[in-house]
Amino acid sequence: MHFHSREPNYEPPSDDPTVTIILADGAERPLTVTDLQRLPVTTVAECVIVTDHGPVGPYTFQGVALRDLAAHFGIGQAGVEIASGDGFGAQLTAGEMDSPIPPLLSYGLNGRLLSRQEGLVRLVVPGDRANALRQIKWVSTVRFDV
Repeated sequence: MHFHSREPNYEPPSDDPTVTIILADGAERPLTVTDLQRLPVTTVAECVIVTDHGPVGPYTFQGVALRDLAAHFGIGQAGVEIASGDGFGAQLTAGEMDSPIPPLLSYGLNGRLLSRQEGLVRLVVPGDRANALRQIKWVSTVRFDV
């Protein structure tokens, strides 16, 4: 997995939006967008993503807060590692997961589902100003308790 790379990937690696959740004991649980939509919905409005080309947005993202996803699997306070289908990734601490405006796995943008080009399922870390390095598109795995 590549962390903190500034090399953009303009081609989506896959059109499969399934996300594999990896629990601390190594058990894997696949989730589709439909599965994610059955979990509590979090909306983050006025979200601006900072890129190398300047800020873009504001956007309104809909999805599942990572802390709600963890709770769904009976996981308490935990860090998380997110990886995309193209090999990029990000880590968040347990403290970041508890933020008042939480990071989420987004499947919706401005009231509609994300397109393949937009990431299908993507990590959104509101307020992150690190040139979109943790706004991971095409999320394929979420590993808790790292």
